[in-house]
Amino acid sequence: MKPPIERLEIPAEELNQLLERAREVLPEEDYRKLKAALETLEYLTELVADKDTTIRHLRQLLLPAASEKTKAVLEKVGITPSTASQPETAAGEGAKSQSPRPGHGRNSADEFTGAKRVAVSHQQLHHGDRCPACGKGNVYNQKES
Repeated sequence: MKPPIERLEIPAEELNQLLERAREVLPEEDYRKLKAALETLEYLTELVADKDTTIRHLRQLLLPAASEKTKAVLEKVGITPSTASQPETAAGEGAKSQSPRPGHGRNSADEFTGAKRVAVSHQQLHHGDRCPACGKGNVYNQKES
């Protein structure tokens, strides 16, 4: 476990004066970074002091979700998205495009015509028994469809 951080109560005005003194010895880029860090610290301190600020809000503020769009990633590597989604056709094949079948891509039980239905009964639970998890509900056989 990390040792606790020493906490110093320093007024914002004193930090700003310290920052101005550091400006003389720091390069401009380093000064901008340090100033941004102090302003961020001040802002976060105000947010934490506010009773309506939630941990979720702080996480979203400090660690925003980084998601890239496929289009942007493909463009970085030199692939245009319009040609990437089209499969290349072999020579001799027509330009006949097939529209996808309607639905969500899952097969219903009726699609599997060769499958045998096997009834498997539970060794301890039977129709009408109390639910072992909560003790309030009852266990029933599932309706065959």
